[in-house]
Amino acid sequence: MVRVFALCAILAAAMLAATAEPSAPERETAISASTGNFPTGFYVSSGCAAPNQKAPAKPPSNERADLVLYNNAIQHYNKQLREADACVRDYAQRAQYDIDWIRFTVNAAVAKANSGSPPDPPPAPGNMPSGFYPSPDCTQPNSQPLGTVPDIHDVKAMDAYNRNVKAYNALANYFNACLKGYIARAQVDIARIKGVIGAIAR
Repeated sequence: MVRVFALCAILAAAMLAATAEPSAPERETAISASTGNFPTGFYVSSGCAAPNQKAPAKPPSNERADLVLYNNAIQHYNKQLREADACVRDYAQRAQYDIDWIRFTVNAAVAKANSGSPPDPPPAPGNMPSGFYPSPDCTQPNSQPLGTVPDIHDVKAMDAYNRNVKAYNALANYFNACLKGYIARAQVDIARIKGVIGAIAR
């Protein structure tokens, strides 16, 4: 009798022989995982105004008028620094929320595939619109049509059942590969957001 292939094998470690040839779904997963679920540069920019690169130069003289202008310029420069720092901090925090929303969407998809309870959503929205991250476009096969295992002495019934199980296992294999590819691409998108955070924080 052909065994039913378990769905969501992504949650278990698969032991493959070093010389094993990857299946078609696995090859597709490896190729698709080189990109994200979004195109490069998808993430929204911060919009934070950059302050002047250099602090105002000291005046050439100690004349009162020059010192007043210098002090005003320093105050304005420091204000720019504080505003830019606050903007970057807020942007980085919201970016972390966007990462949490990606993880939430991925974990919700895995929970659905395993008939489990969905995770709790992040506490706040991020820089991206609400619900910005797409759910996986993977079709989960239905095992109900398989029914119960027939009497092993009923050869025709067993042959038909085994054919159905093989067909189901093939669909389950593609579903698992699709979900694995989606998760791998989500990791790419998370890494891209982290890269944006790191670049703006420099």
